[in-house]
Amino acid sequence: MNLYPSKKPREGTERVVQVEDDRTGMSIETLKRSFADNLFYIQGKDPLFSTTYDYYMALSYTVRDRLIHRWMKTVKTYLEQDVISSSANCLRYYASL
Repeated sequence: MNLYPSKKPREGTERVVQVEDDRTGMSIETLKRSFADNLFYIQGKDPLFSTTYDYYMALSYTVRDRLIHRWMKTVKTYLEQDVISSSANCLRYYASL
């Protein structure tokens, strides 16, 4: 996005910036930021005074965020494709045997 419409960027000088959500991004930088945020904001710990358990919990929260995001996308896909009701019908059938 050009903030100055009157000025055109030189050819080949535009950079592509990829922005990832800190809660769900998978790049190394995003994972590091998420880990640090979880340590500081969720646990209220400063890295200078954090224990091994604090680091473990920050890592757990970082992984959990990504698992929940993928799980919710899967549930949404299942609902859109009506997979859940089909599976429930199969389960009812086998349970009645």
